[in-house]
Amino acid sequence: MKTRRTLLKLLALTLYSGTSFGDTLKLVTTDSPPYTYEHHPDRGAMTKIVEKAFKNRNHEISITYKPWARMLAEASTGKYDGILMLPYSTEKNRAYFFSTPILNTRIGFAMTEECHGKTESPLHWHNVEIGCVKEYLNPGVFEKNAEKTVAISDNISGLRMLAGKRIKLLLIDENNFNAQRNDITIPQRRELRFCQTILEKIPLHLALRKSLPNAEKTIEEFNTEIMKLQSSGYIASVISRTGIKQ
Repeated sequence: MKTRRTLLKLLALTLYSGTSFGDTLKLVTTDSPPYTYEHHPDRGAMTKIVEKAFKNRNHEISITYKPWARMLAEASTGKYDGILMLPYSTEKNRAYFFSTPILNTRIGFAMTEECHGKTESPLHWHNVEIGCVKEYLNPGVFEKNAEKTVAISDNISGLRMLAGKRIKLLLIDENNFNAQRNDITIPQRRELRFCQTILEKIPLHLALRKSLPNAEKTIEEFNTEIMKLQSSGYIASVISRTGIKQ
């Protein structure tokens, strides 16, 4: 009888560990206000939604913050279970299961005030140096038309380079621009404007490594929670509170 009870306990433990929400997921992301914040009690809209979805499944997550290119590099080694915020790409789809879209970015150009009055689309400007974050997924129309690009490590560096007129344009999400220009000096901030022409809206997803046990099931259950959060109005309320444009 004792042996039978022991076997039943072992079976129960095996079944529990095999469920998709059995262990703490180690996620990595980058500091990208207003979607994610590393040093801010608000945490960010994307972080709140992802945490809420997992909490509804009684599942724990841990979040590590890295610069964008380093985040991708370390995630590719299997150091983390997934990436909290990632645009879909065919290349990344080979290694990750992607969730349903959670939020959208609005990719366009930041520029100095002196350029803001030009009526011609920045994509038609010739011989212009355009800053863009290294290894970020850029809009197809940008990749096709941009003549001179300058790789930058993050948006803050790009905004400072733009204010210092070391680049003419900065490819950036409108929500990032509105949040992160507060992290540069007031004189620099006064110089900058966002071009209202949006090149592309790029969805953001949770991505889990395909090599992770039960990753596909985890994504399916996560998607179910996201749909519930959409239906309940929770995601809309997060978007409204943070002022994110979609």
